Amino acid sequence: MHSDKIINKLSNKNGISNLIKKITSFRETTVIIIIIIFGFTLGFLSKHFFTIDNIFSIAIGLATEGIVVVGMTIALVSGGLDFSVGSVMSLSGVIVGALFINGINIWLACITAIITAIIFGLLNGFFIGKVGLNPCITTVATLGIARAASSVLTQGSPISLLNVPTSFTF
Repeated sequence: MHSDKIINKLSNKNGISNLIKKITSFRETTVIIIIIIFGFTLGFLSKHFFTIDNIFSIAIGLATEGIVVVGMTIALVSGGLDFSVGSVMSLSGVIVGALFINGINIWLACITAIITAIIFGLLNGFFIGKVGLNPCITTVATLGIARAASSVLTQGSPISLLNVPTSFTF
């Protein structure tokens, strides 16, 4: 019975125009439309864009950003702002790469990097929540510390992972 009302509303012009107004009233609609336009444009420009391998590669590339977005959402909803997430994520990657190249088990290297990121998060939380420092100032300081630590560990040069096991390639 309820579905008949929805179908009747959608079948007349006012129902469709109301639906379009509701959809376009969301701020995110413009972003979604732009993403769809870019996707179709790239699909027409390259025959390789809509292949399974490319979609898999894009999903892997966006996985880290997705994890960071979850944490940033929590910070933003709580009224804070964290400028250090990119630098802490970079430091975590540097730690994994450096430990792995030096013969440490990859799982232990990953756990070490996660613990490092947790420590940075706890420090931010302590100085913001307990000490009462401004979140912007605290996270910019953490950004600088993490960026400096990355530079020191890499000595300002990229870490080469040429000899990775085949299980890490796709």
